[in-house]
Amino acid sequence: MSDLYTRPESGRSRQRRRPRTTLSLPPALYVVAAVGVLALLFVMFPLDWLRKPKLTLTTDQTLFSPNRDGTLDEIAIFYNLSEKATVSAEVLNGAGQTVRTLMKELPQTAGQHSAAWDGRDQGGNTVADGNYTIKVAAAGTLQSVDQTTSVAVDNTPPSLVIANFPPTQTTRTSTFQIEGSTSSDATVFVNNDPAPVLVDATGTFRVTRQLVEGSNIVSVRASDSAGNTNQVESDVVLRTAPPGIVLAAPAADTWFNTNIVAVNGQVPADVAVTVNGKPAEVDASGNFSLDLLLQEGDNVIRVVATDPVGNAATEERVIHVRTQGPTITVANVPDGLIVDTPTLRVSGKVEPGSVLSLNGGSIPTDNQGAFSTVLTLQEGNNLLTLNATDRAGNTTSLQRVVVFEAAPPPTVLPGLPEIPLADWALPAGIAGAAALAIAGWFLVGAFRRPIRLGLAVDRPTFYPNHPDDASLLTIRLDVSRNARVAIYVNDEMGRPVTTLVENRRYSAGIHTRLWDGRNSFRHLLPAGLYQIEATAHSTLSSVSSAVWVTMDTTPVTLGVPAARPETETRRRYFDDDEHVADAG
Repeated sequence: MSDLYTRPESGRSRQRRRPRTTLSLPPALYVVAAVGVLALLFVMFPLDWLRKPKLTLTTDQTLFSPNRDGTLDEIAIFYNLSEKATVSAEVLNGAGQTVRTLMKELPQTAGQHSAAWDGRDQGGNTVADGNYTIKVAAAGTLQSVDQTTSVAVDNTPPSLVIANFPPTQTTRTSTFQIEGSTSSDATVFVNNDPAPVLVDATGTFRVTRQLVEGSNIVSVRASDSAGNTNQVESDVVLRTAPPGIVLAAPAADTWFNTNIVAVNGQVPADVAVTVNGKPAEVDASGNFSLDLLLQEGDNVIRVVATDPVGNAATEERVIHVRTQGPTITVANVPDGLIVDTPTLRVSGKVEPGSVLSLNGGSIPTDNQGAFSTVLTLQEGNNLLTLNATDRAGNTTSLQRVVVFEAAPPPTVLPGLPEIPLADWALPAGIAGAAALAIAGWFLVGAFRRPIRLGLAVDRPTFYPNHPDDASLLTIRLDVSRNARVAIYVNDEMGRPVTTLVENRRYSAGIHTRLWDGRNSFRHLLPAGLYQIEATAHSTLSSVSSAVWVTMDTTPVTLGVPAARPETETRRRYFDDDEHVADAG
């Protein structure tokens, strides 16, 4: 082959053909090439169609529990293809029957692939426990291969039995021991403790836990290798404090005038109660009540409350039973007493703590039950009624009749009859006898003439601590005739605290006496109510009178007074006749 070109010449042009170069192959080479192509078409391609794909199959576990508890609920299937293939996967039961088709003729490329089985059959139901076969088949162009692996389905939880483990229990011991048994291949946990409890070859285990006061939820969980779990719980209540007792009645130190006394109160509803050893019924609200038959005198009420675990509390109270009234003793006023003075001191004793009254008026008693009071009498018969009520409410009455007979006035003898002078001898004797009788009559009348005694004080309240005249009490005594006089000071219980005048002879008239609030030992008495009692008596008659005064010993703070001349300084003193005198 060649190219044409034009070469210019002078006067004319002429075309000239270039020579063509041609590649020539031997005919044998063409034959070899044709045979090779035919070999590829008729030998290599059929060999590729006849080659099997390579398949490997594994699972992540051989045992699982498809019970939807979140633990080992499905099994993962992993398979590897050496080249692209059409893959099918199914689950076969022990009889070789298909229970679930996981995939069917799914084209997949070479490499790693996965599938999963949730333990359910084709209808969505959980299969029965047992052994199953996972079969995966990979199909090439003309050849296929399959692989199988066995898995087990186990939906049965391990056994778990705990000794003495009710849903709710109460104890007073802070150390709680858990004892039980489970499957030998199970793992046991208590509450949220990540460390498992040691289980021996027989499945027995023991573990101890510390409790806190109040409610403790104790949970024991057993898990097997398939992920099945068995769990039991108990609410263990720790009670170490004794139960509270509210004893509503009787109140402590109460007095009763009956032998049957009701005891009632409140405790927690699950507590057993005994009262003096006798069981008392407790209702749903914890209230209890029991009647006790008690003895006369002091009685101890003992209430014991015991909770279900043995914690006990005790409440004790002392009460008093008195069914008889108090005894009243009056020593100085016998029934039918006749007196000739309008005042009468009544003294005696009653049971300590009793409330005493005389003719409706209250009478104070000391802590020993002694009493003393002065009563003003009316002329004639006077009924004295003493009523005493003890702390239990029992009442006793005592009555005395006292007769006040005032001394009669002097009797004037009638005039003597006229006697004739001629009969002077007999009349003279009679006259002498009459004179003697009259003299004796007047003498007796003089002795029997009653004494009148007036007693008064200058103020109802005086202040021994004051620096002025208010620190002394002036006692004024008015005696109707000569008599022996005594002046005493008694406290409000009738007990003598000092003697101001003792059996001293006073003439008729007004006498005064001062008292500075001190006792016979010159000690200042405590503040309170005091009785000034005066008595006057002669040979055949006596009289007494009394007044009450209040002594206030409140300290008084005063400034220092300015000095006064000695001539103006005055002090009081008593003379031998008990009159008040002043001296400059």
